[in-house]
Amino acid sequence: MDDFAASAKIPDFDKIISVIRSRDISVSIILQSMTQLEAMYNHAEATTIINNCDHILYLGSQDLQTADFIGSRIFKMPDTVLCMPMDKAILITTGEKAVTVDKIPPYSTLKNDKITKKEVEKDVQYQNTK
Repeated sequence: MDDFAASAKIPDFDKIISVIRSRDISVSIILQSMTQLEAMYNHAEATTIINNCDHILYLGSQDLQTADFIGSRIFKMPDTVLCMPMDKAILITTGEKAVTVDKIPPYSTLKNDKITKKEVEKDVQYQNTK
């Protein structure tokens, strides 16, 4: 659910996400901060929604509440979370230790060189090993 906070509020979404998760259906919501979710749903509903997501991908922000939340999940201080390099993200998966991952670079920063068939095959091979 891309740009979840900019969409219309889904009534009873905290209950809906709990039910669909019990049916082995996943939902990924994309937010810029925890405050966006709490602006649409009260704190308890927002917490229920987050707790029913098996993955959290934190791309970085300036929001202290979000930094506190992410920091508590990865056992780091909020200032460490706020100072994360721009090319990194934090992936939190239920039942696993959080990992720092590389962001995909923006298209505008890529070289205009042609990609060779060998490079594409190498990338596909790497993706299949994950």
